[in-house]
Amino acid sequence: MPIFCAGFPRAAVLLVFSLTFCLVVPETFIAHPNLCLWRRLFGVPSCPACGTLPALAAFFHGRFAEVLAVNHNAVFTAP
Repeated sequence: MPIFCAGFPRAAVLLVFSLTFCLVVPETFIAHPNLCLWRRLFGVPSCPACGTLPALAAFFHGRFAEVLAVNHNAVFTAP
């Protein structure tokens, strides 16, 4: 078992993250600077994970068109 989750039940961790995405509006994530490590290291315009946080927040708020506009991968990772 990885050290970062030792002693924490996975269901509790998933519940906390799900509640966070339900309570925080997607605009909060969009307003902050992009901290993508791949963009900073390699200078690429975007990586497959860019936009995942706002897309997940939009998913949990029921804004499915916005999910597809921000990051298509969230359709698979959110459920």
